[in-house]
Amino acid sequence: MAKLAAAYCRSLSVKVIGITGSVGKTTTKEFLFFLLRQKYSSLATSGNLNNHLGVPIMLSRLEPQHQFCVLEMGASHRGEIRYLAGIAQPSGGILTPIGPAHLEGFGSLENVYETKLELADSLPSGSPLVIPDHDERLQEKLRQRGREFITAGYSAKADYRLGDVTVRDGKVLFSINGKWRFSFPGQAAFLALNAGLAIA
Repeated sequence: MAKLAAAYCRSLSVKVIGITGSVGKTTTKEFLFFLLRQKYSSLATSGNLNNHLGVPIMLSRLEPQHQFCVLEMGASHRGEIRYLAGIAQPSGGILTPIGPAHLEGFGSLENVYETKLELADSLPSGSPLVIPDHDERLQEKLRQRGREFITAGYSAKADYRLGDVTVRDGKVLFSINGKWRFSFPGQAAFLALNAGLAIA
């Protein structure tokens, strides 16, 4: 299935965007899918089809008219993200916040970082990579690799700076760089970061 999916994906002109991290993958994927489909024919991971079986299944659902495919990529051991990226050949990526998840498989937080960074290592040179601005450890690892990145978050140094986050009338409202305003339904203000990553 993986070989068939990889060959099929390469026969199309679709741009694949990979999303991985410890938390927020699904929400970030949904935000990005919503944004892209306003203008482009797009497909995104359904449910939890984000592993060695799910990614080929999702790629098999691509149609020739699709311009973007947003793929969530999950892992519980080293090498799994590299394997999924080898199938999907993403041309852009988002790393959501990284933390001590699935340590029974990874063994250490360092291994979690290295596994999530397999997505960055798989991207072509110069392709967009978006990360949270608060993770200095992640940024340092990317600099050591010579990998450029775009940041989104709450600090003044973020490329896409979130501010004015409020919850009102069943919506979360926020701004980017003090000039663009966005909103999404709900009460979970902390999801503004996921939305910011997708916007970036």
